[in-house]
Amino acid sequence: MRTWAACCLLALAVLSANGFIDTVGGQNSPPGNNTPTKAPGKPLRSPPPPPSTNATTIAVTGELKFVDTHDGQSRYTLYDADGNVTPLAHGLETPIVDSANNPISPGDVIQMECVIGKANYCGTCPNGENTTCTCPADDTTSACTSASQVSLIAPAYTMAGFDPNNPKQGTAMNINYRLLVMILDYTACGFPPSLDVDTVTKLYMGPNRDGNGGIADKFKQCSYGNFNISYFQAAVIKPACSTAVTSGCSWWAISSGADAAARSQLGLPFFSNFTYFTYVVPPGLQNVCPWAGLALLPGKQTWLQSTGYGVLRWSTVMQETIHNFGLWHSWRNGWEYEDYSTAMGRGDSCPNAAELSRLGWATAATAGGDINTGVLTAPGTYMTWTLPATYITGDSNYLRVIPNWLPTYTNNTLAKHLYIALRVPKAGDAGMGSTYSNRVHVHEANATMDNGFPTYFTYGDRKIQIIDMIPQSTRQVVSGYNLVIVTGALTSSDTIQVSLCRYETAHSQCGALPPPSPPPGSPPLPPSPPPPSPPPSRPKPPSPPSPKSPFPKPSPKLLPSPKPSPKAPSPKPSPPPPKGVTSGH
Repeated sequence: MRTWAACCLLALAVLSANGFIDTVGGQNSPPGNNTPTKAPGKPLRSPPPPPSTNATTIAVTGELKFVDTHDGQSRYTLYDADGNVTPLAHGLETPIVDSANNPISPGDVIQMECVIGKANYCGTCPNGENTTCTCPADDTTSACTSASQVSLIAPAYTMAGFDPNNPKQGTAMNINYRLLVMILDYTACGFPPSLDVDTVTKLYMGPNRDGNGGIADKFKQCSYGNFNISYFQAAVIKPACSTAVTSGCSWWAISSGADAAARSQLGLPFFSNFTYFTYVVPPGLQNVCPWAGLALLPGKQTWLQSTGYGVLRWSTVMQETIHNFGLWHSWRNGWEYEDYSTAMGRGDSCPNAAELSRLGWATAATAGGDINTGVLTAPGTYMTWTLPATYITGDSNYLRVIPNWLPTYTNNTLAKHLYIALRVPKAGDAGMGSTYSNRVHVHEANATMDNGFPTYFTYGDRKIQIIDMIPQSTRQVVSGYNLVIVTGALTSSDTIQVSLCRYETAHSQCGALPPPSPPPGSPPLPPSPPPPSPPPSRPKPPSPPSPKSPFPKPSPKLLPSPKPSPKAPSPKPSPPPPKGVTSGH
């Protein structure tokens, strides 16, 4: 029998870059710190205390999800096919490999032997229960306090319906996004809501409630019409009073109580129309819920505060929504959240190029998606591309550099890819600050996870980090990558020429940029060198898998992404809501 600790220790020896949680709401990053530091891997924690000799051990099967509780702790949970939740207790880390040494990451369906007990954490006790902090006694949800015999049942890509041979597909394409926003009313417990149905409907769907404004329009802009709210409804929901919610801010108690109340108020047929769910908590719960927003990764649920940094801020809503589709936070200078170029950091702007590509909302420039020694064939030689600002189009709007000329590229942990794109503060990026605006951005991402998608690390944390913001008409040496980037003048149509040159020992090897020449054409590219080797014990992915369904109700498969229309239609009408519920579409 392989213990949980053994799994973690073995995996950390193989891949230390997987899965680290954010700090409290992202608010305690030291301001003004410009010292580059390596983004940390998952910390080792002391194991939970030994289970009672009278404890119950059961086999639990479910989809593994990361829970972004913004309290500085790694939180994971299992969801079964019926939506039943088994949280992993405080102090219990998720496995990174199973008992057969298969890699494990969020979105995988796993089975493990769990010792059942209390979760031992809540909003008021984020660091775990102890003699001075206890969670409400009425939260009787069974949690997994220790685990063994972990087995991978179905990898995430099979559950999502991804083609294992197509690394270009996105995690947020062809989504039937039918959203129910529940404005939670705990007036009977002393916590009334501050928002009504009309206010929330206009926040999401715009002043005319038709999806041509508000948060829906931001999604259209940032996704270039690929991601749309096809049906929307806001409703005031009155769950039963529970100290697990009002005193402990248990996220699973909030959602389970709200879902039960919504089925009762709206009727099960109407409730079943929806595919995604958001819970807006009343302002009185801010003292016990230490987050502006919370989400499952991957998943179909988000939780938001009724505040200016919660549901009232479109980029907070976007960040939590995109967590559902497998994206993590963006970094700068080794600090999580500190990338202000994206809603996945602290920015009021669309996702960055590394994020857009994974979502499936953008494509690389011609001959610019795998820039390696097969493209930059000779050191000291420049290649030039013309890039549009990302707000204009998702077509051919970024470059991806695969620096296989570096000795570190064969190291699973140290290898990185670079994503290069022009950002201009217009349309979905209109809120971008001056530090980031009208510059060519360079982001790095973990190469092993990039190369493994979609078969491995489908929803893994690639530790996306902004490392350069290059003004127009500038020669920039990208430290640590033996790469020189030269930018041209920003044109009136918001395009820019970007030239790349790799060098061996000194950047002086990349001399003056020769006169402009047309961008690379589209002949077949030389084959890319193989990606970094996966962990030795990792098996080859099966060709299109046909595993035995882990659930009685298998998840529907997603079809390959068709090329989207430039302008998405307005949301289609849906069956009328029950009497007494104001329509929000």
